Order: sequence, then structure tokens, then C-alpha cells
Amino acid sequence: MKVGVLGVGLMGRTHVRLLKGFGCEVIACDKDNGNLGKVKRLYNVRTFSDYDKMLDEEPDFVTIATPNNTHFRNAKKALSKNISVLVEKPLALNYDEARELYRVKGSNSLCVIHNYRFKPAIIRLKDFLNDGVLGKILLTNITVTQPAPVLNNKWQSIDRVSGGLFFEFIHPIDLLTMINGGARRIVMIKNHAYKSYSHPTSINIFIEFSNGSRGVYNHLSFSGGTQFTVDIFGSAVNYKANIWGDRYRLGEFNVAQELREVTKDALRLARIVLKKKLKDYQWIGHRELFKSFIKGLSNDEMPVSKEDALNSIKLAEVLRKAYNSEKNYLQVSV
Repeated sequence: MKVGVLGVGLMGRTHVRLLKGFGCEVIACDKDNGNLGKVKRLYNVRTFSDYDKMLDEEPDFVTIATPNNTHFRNAKKALSKNISVLVEKPLALNYDEARELYRVKGSNSLCVIHNYRFKPAIIRLKDFLNDGVLGKILLTNITVTQPAPVLNNKWQSIDRVSGGLFFEFIHPIDLLTMINGGARRIVMIKNHAYKSYSHPTSINIFIEFSNGSRGVYNHLSFSGGTQFTVDIFGSAVNYKANIWGDRYRLGEFNVAQELREVTKDALRLARIVLKKKLKDYQWIGHRELFKSFIKGLSNDEMPVSKEDALNSIKLAEVLRKAYNSEKNYLQVSV
């Protein structure tokens, strides 16, 4: 299988490494000669500085790892040449562009890389949801805390290029819509604890979903620690996960169970470090999603469905507008 990778900075080089690991013939394209030289030296791949020339090689699919505001046009160009596309998140920077990509894809496959869906704790959650273990989902609470802002480097901090916080860091939005479906209405509250910092230091978002469930997303910068937690309250049982720690708990808190899980985590991490496989572990979500995408190419069974992709983009677009508003309290229909 021949695969083209567009954009071979850090993320694109990860695409190349993973695809080579699957036995794919990889060709790569970038406008930056430094990036091309590095990927060729590391992985011995053919390189192109012209995207059209790479597409003329007729790869089975392309992966796109360019800045966010280029995803739409780069994906559309490949799809228009009957080439399937796997694109880094976000799929596009607005709902209309995302819908346009699905309109023009024809018989080709199109998928966005929502890699957090393939972290171990979320794979298990999907099993619980499919089997109805949690019962009716009543409330989903996601909290992200970081000691530094998410948008603090290069193009990712420029709204017109990255789409801002809710597109560049779309993972919580994707998980909320994966669990609950499309959103109907949101309330956003912003707080500016540090006047010298132009962005809100904390954001609290309350979401009403079309299926009647509720969601809460709390995002805090400049906190004393780092976490990404998901708490789901179901009518039958509750679920709690630490996404960055790849741990989950089903049911009530149990000290003995918690100690066992912490011990297993420590032993697992020690084995990973000793086997020098930390890099593979860090990219497990990408690897498993890539594997699922390649498997689904024959029948267009994608690891992220059209409905899920559009739901997350639609919600992210509404949150982006609310976030960029001068008002610190907003209620908006989706």
C-alpha cells in the first residue's frame, strides 16, 4: 500500500514512522526543505516539495499534518483526485467546510484523526457504552488542567491559523459528542485571573445535548498540576477515567482497587521504559486509529463516523465564537 504524507514536521514524521511500521510504502511532501531532508534521512522515503506531484503518484490514501487552516483545501484537493484522506484534527475550521469535504468525497474514504478515542481508557468506555453498562447517560464532566496555556507556541496560538483552543485542542469536545451526540445549547463562563495574560485562565462550559443529557467542560490554565479526567454519571453505574494516565474506574471508589490500579500503572510504565518503547506508548492512539482506518478502507468503515466528525466541528465552532467574544458569560444555541 502506497501512502502520501503531507507535512512532515513533528506530527507528520510520526505519521511516516507509524505507516512504515505497518509495511506501507511512504512518500512525503513539505514546502520546508529542512523537514524533507530530516524525514528522508530518518526514514529513507521519497520526497516532494509539490503537493500535486505527490498526488500524481496515485497513493492509496494521504495523511495531512499541515497547519489547521490548510486542512480543508488540502483534503479537498486529494478527494477531488479520487484519493482517500486521513487528516489530523481538526477536519476543518468550520462546519460548512467539514460538510463540503463529505459532499465531495464520493466513494473515497475520509476520516479525521481523533486519536484520543483510541486511548485504552476510551476504548474500554466505548465497549461499556455499546453494551449499555452505564445505563442512560445523565451527565458527562470533563476537566483539563495545565500549568501553562495550551496555545503558547508558534502557529497554534494564532486563531485564524489554528482555530483557537477548541479546534487545536478539540479532544474534550470530540469525547463529549462521541458520548452524547449533537449539542443543542451551551453556556460559557470565562475568568481572567491574570490580567497580563490575554486569554481566559479558566473556562467553564455547560452543554445541553439533543438527547437530553448534560455535559460540563472545565479548562484551567496556570494550575498546579496536569490532568485530563472524564467522569460519566449513568443511571446504572458511574465511570471515571484519567485520560493522560490511561486509567479508568467503573463504579464506586474502592481504596484496594485504586491501589491495585496504581501499582499496575507503575509496573506497566517501568516495562515500557525498560523496553525503550515510550515513544510507541505515547502515540498509541494514533497507531490504533491508523490501523483501524487502513482496515476500513475496503468498505469505508471509518474509525470516526461522518456524524461524529460533524458534531464535534459544529460544537467547536460555537465554542470558538463564544470564547472570542468580549463577554465573560454567554448562552448560545448550537
